[in-house]
Amino acid sequence: MNVCPSSRPVQVTAPFIMRFLVLFVVVVFFSTVFAENDEEEDEYEDWPDFHVEILHKPEGCEEVSKNEKSLTFDYIARLHDDINQGLEFDSSIKQGKKMVFTMGEHMVMKGWEEGLKDMCIGEKRKLFIPPGEMQEGDKGTVGALIPGNDVALEYEFELLDVGDKPLSHPRSNIFKVMDTNGDMQLTKDELLSYINDEEMITKLLESDDEDNDGVITFDEFSGPKRDEL
Repeated sequence: MNVCPSSRPVQVTAPFIMRFLVLFVVVVFFSTVFAENDEEEDEYEDWPDFHVEILHKPEGCEEVSKNEKSLTFDYIARLHDDINQGLEFDSSIKQGKKMVFTMGEHMVMKGWEEGLKDMCIGEKRKLFIPPGEMQEGDKGTVGALIPGNDVALEYEFELLDVGDKPLSHPRSNIFKVMDTNGDMQLTKDELLSYINDEEMITKLLESDDEDNDGVITFDEFSGPKRDEL
């Protein structure tokens, strides 16, 4: 029986096997990378979109929040993740210090800039800010201790005053408040005295304790602080 040349069996040589194995490893590697990237892209799909809810709006509104104006707020901050739903982690009321910033100068995260526009004095709003673009920007003005960027944030704001833009704004110094012995590092006990939530402190240590020595130094601390300390 005549056999066509194209029907000859392929000789499986060592170089052929090596090329096949290399190709297989490369395909598996990139498939894993792409799958991980897809998981990262899908990670936040379950979160609701950024949205603003007006809780109270007074009748009559002579002045509203806008760019180039100094705004004074009271606020309550809560986080949402796989474990905590609505865990309060910061409050100007508990701190006894109002939040003050100038709108339109990138002093706060994008979600605040968008969600706090055109507010009347005395108006109250709730902002839900999922992970992503709306959390980009400066998070330090409030003094919030946010454990990483993989949590959704919920804020209740009340606008107390609208004024002219000051020359400079004081920033909260949460590090100094928590560093009770002044040794320029935060222990778990010091964090507990301020936060009083074991799970949140664990997350904060995971995100800020870069050398895993059990304390957060001044340089490691990602929250608001003054460099002159």
